[in-house]
Amino acid sequence: MNKLFGKNKIIVLLTFVSVIGVCFYLVSADGELKASTMSAVIQDKGMSVEEFQKKVSRKDKIVLVYFNAPWCVPCLKLKPEIAALENETRDYCEVLQINIDDHPVIADYYEINSLPMFVLYKNGSKHWENIGALTKNQLLEKIDLYK
Repeated sequence: MNKLFGKNKIIVLLTFVSVIGVCFYLVSADGELKASTMSAVIQDKGMSVEEFQKKVSRKDKIVLVYFNAPWCVPCLKLKPEIAALENETRDYCEVLQINIDDHPVIADYYEINSLPMFVLYKNGSKHWENIGALTKNQLLEKIDLYK
């Protein structure tokens, strides 16, 4: 019993020291809390939800939102397909590429948990979504349904 209690003392002490260390890290030299905590930095990064909603609310074009990330292997493989799709549909469809690392607020708000993800909007309303890689022709078929 004494050995177990001794181990618990060490765990409690290490936890206490860790908490104190975090507190010192978050407090500046003059005793004030630092304003730039990680969550504040993330919230300031990328476009806001309102800006995103304005972009997908176009009346003159269909908007295909392509959620991706630079570390996503299928997303990297889709680059040429997406570029070709953008060129081919530029008159009636805007392809809005959202890198979730650059726009974490959008990714969190829309609960983007899998990549690549496609969402098709017409007049601001979501009409279709797909998780996973699709070819340019498969995407064209979906876009053409809502033209």
